[in-house]
Amino acid sequence: MPSNSKPEDIVLLKGLIRILRRFAVVEHRMQVSTVLTLLETAYADMVGEEPGIVEIQQRIGLWSGTATRNVAYWAGGHKTMPSGGHKMIDMEMSATDRRRRVLKMTPKGRAFIEQLLEEIKHGETAGMSSPAVIPSTAIPG
Repeated sequence: MPSNSKPEDIVLLKGLIRILRRFAVVEHRMQVSTVLTLLETAYADMVGEEPGIVEIQQRIGLWSGTATRNVAYWAGGHKTMPSGGHKMIDMEMSATDRRRRVLKMTPKGRAFIEQLLEEIKHGETAGMSSPAVIPSTAIPG
């Protein structure tokens, strides 16, 4: 028996599922905190902030080591990643505090986020039938 859900809520939920499936193309076992690390960094980039790992850690509620690994996953890699990272985030030295590294989106990362935003804006009309999955070759970079 179907619930009393509003049709627009069902469409929104289906859209969220399509977006999360795009992350599954990058890594099929990806954890939510890893997804949030990229999304929080992209948000900060869009509003002109330059967060460090500590700020991302606090926003998501992660342990320090987990935040560092998640950032490394989206950046250049981590010692536990023999194939390297996805190069969607750059870590740069802060202009005001040389002890601090700031996070910025790379062109590849921005392009990936732009694809997600287009899917959110246009849903099924963006050319992605349900379930929406993009091949890894479609991820820029």
